[in-house]
Amino acid sequence: MKTKLIIPVIALILIVANVLAVGVSTLYWGERTLNLNKGESATVQFLLQNMVGEDDVSMLAEIVQGKEVAQIMGPSNVYRVPAHTKDIPVNLLVKIPREGAKSKYTIAVLFKTVPSSEQGVLQFATGLEKRFDVIVTDEQPIGTTAQVIESPKQEIVEQETQQDQRAIIYGIIAVIIILVIWILHQKAKYKQLKRSKGHRIHH
Repeated sequence: MKTKLIIPVIALILIVANVLAVGVSTLYWGERTLNLNKGESATVQFLLQNMVGEDDVSMLAEIVQGKEVAQIMGPSNVYRVPAHTKDIPVNLLVKIPREGAKSKYTIAVLFKTVPSSEQGVLQFATGLEKRFDVIVTDEQPIGTTAQVIESPKQEIVEQETQQDQRAIIYGIIAVIIILVIWILHQKAKYKQLKRSKGHRIHH
């Protein structure tokens, strides 16, 4: 029984440590929309960080929504983030077509940690999703317009980091509550099993 309880506790500790180790910031999320004209393109930058722990991590960037107007730039979508580093850039190209463009696009990028063989047998992949809306105007620029978006400003990064931390804390609390309920349920089943065995012995 004790062994069964230890395993989920260790798993929870590893998941929490993995979640707190990595982070992603960007200039756009929620009400911070990207505004583009038809035919315009823009480069949106995400910044990866790995400020907790002593292990390097690799993160896979994957577009899960908005692939028709967005693509990850670079030869690979896997990024190595050394321990105690931040501001590892991931560039996303957003290109609005001249014809047939919608008035609004939602782009979602999922950043997942890639388990390494150096981390041992127990490894957990952490996923952080960043999404933002692209608002398209009816104006059509002459020629091809490329707009490069600056890196996230410090105050914006700090604000988004605080939101991420709150989300992580809420997630940890939910996991702990589920774990406690599961432990209590297992204990109740164990006591009921002992009682039923005791009744059989007496009979």
